[in-house]
Amino acid sequence: MKCIVILALCLVAACVVVSGCQTTKESRNTTPSPAFEPFHLRQGQVTVYVNGLTGEFPVIIDNLKVGAVSITRPFTMTLNEGNSTVEVCCGVRCVHQNIDIRFGKPGTLDFSEQLKKECEFLEPTVRITDYFLSGDQITVNVEFINPTAKELTMSAEIRCVYSYIDSGNNRYATSANGWAFSTLKPGAREIQALRLNTASGSSYIFGIPTIARISTG
Repeated sequence: MKCIVILALCLVAACVVVSGCQTTKESRNTTPSPAFEPFHLRQGQVTVYVNGLTGEFPVIIDNLKVGAVSITRPFTMTLNEGNSTVEVCCGVRCVHQNIDIRFGKPGTLDFSEQLKKECEFLEPTVRITDYFLSGDQITVNVEFINPTAKELTMSAEIRCVYSYIDSGNNRYATSANGWAFSTLKPGAREIQALRLNTASGSSYIFGIPTIARISTG
């Protein structure tokens, strides 16, 4: 009986020893997986300004429209490091500048002078560029300007006040009126010559032609 008990105790002890060894071995072979840390691109900031210009202007960075800028609201954006092209547009016309984005070094771009030069007209415009007398007619050169992104039909009533001496040697004051028309593609401009007929007479005295009305559609 004593032999049986002793044998049973030995078997239990052996199992405990083997189990401990196995646990220790597994613990040794288990190595923690390294934590994955995502790769982050370094970024920098750019601010776009337009001073002295009214209206809002679309901002395009690397061929992607990202917002708008105005005189009261500069446009600021964070970009990945590297070279980027920034464009500011008015109608169908755009001006651009390049910038090298650097981490911790904010950049600024001022498009004021470029826009003033390239985008002189922000709205559909009609203006008189020249005028002269030819026989019994007043010729007025009328320029139509369409800075928008759509086709426009524009018209303008032109008026010129003048005086003349009739066959009875009397001087009369009157005016000549006429309409000039133009259909313009987006971003186009052209000059139309409008001829205003005058009353028959001599010794004409002309005022400066003016634009009485403008119609755009």
